Amino acid sequence: MTRRLIFIGGPPGVGKSTVARILLEGLDEIVWLDGDDLWNMNPFHVDARTIAMVQDNIVSVLSRFLEAGMSTIIFTWVLHRQEIIDGLLARLPQDMGYDIDCFTLVCSKEALNRRFASDPSRGEVTVLALERLAQCQSKNLRTEKIDTEGLTPDEIAAEIARRAGMAL
Repeated sequence: MTRRLIFIGGPPGVGKSTVARILLEGLDEIVWLDGDDLWNMNPFHVDARTIAMVQDNIVSVLSRFLEAGMSTIIFTWVLHRQEIIDGLLARLPQDMGYDIDCFTLVCSKEALNRRFASDPSRGEVTVLALERLAQCQSKNLRTEKIDTEGLTPDEIAAEIARRAGMAL
């Protein structure tokens, strides 16, 4: 059985966590790390020091999962720039026998607005979310894009599993 490290990126509100939860429930020997969990701090403060700290923690946790021999590791985060993905992957152990799949979930601005509107806890779609959407749609981001518009979370999870060569 091929072991897999799956990165799922996309702008806030596109469905990364929902899809990861479906994969977590539908596959065996799987673990899921959401990069946002490592940002739960008060006060929330983003600067070079906290970015480095969070990225160090991501690499540490993913490395421990790799060393533990989990069959499938899912990592979700915005992952809107290729250098973020490349930087994280370069710091992970290279000799663990994992195939790596990188996906980016995208949709239209209108769809993102509808998703924010349907979840009152999110408030209105932010300028930052729309900026991240544009960055995620860029050809500079060398990931497999999945347009989520018109698809259910179950269909998106099934598509990721299919592209990664797994049965969901």
